[in-house]
Amino acid sequence: MNYQIVQREEDNFIKFYVATKDDGTTYEVPCILDGNGDVDTTATQNKMDSHIIESDLLMSYLGE
Repeated sequence: MNYQIVQREEDNFIKFYVATKDDGTTYEVPCILDGNGDVDTTATQNKMDSHIIESDLLMSYLGE
C-alpha cells in the first residue's frame, strides 16, 4: 500500500491522506491536525485504517 499526503486547490488546500492499494484502489480521508496545525500521523493513520476496513466491508456487500 502506498500512502501520501496531498493538498489540492479544488479542496481549498485541505490536507488529505491518500492510500493506494497495488490493485489501484484508492482511499482518502482528511488529515487530523494537532494543536500546532501539523498532521497527527498516528491519529490520521488510525482513521485511514478504519476507513479502509469499512470501505472494503461495504464493497463486499455490494459485490464490487
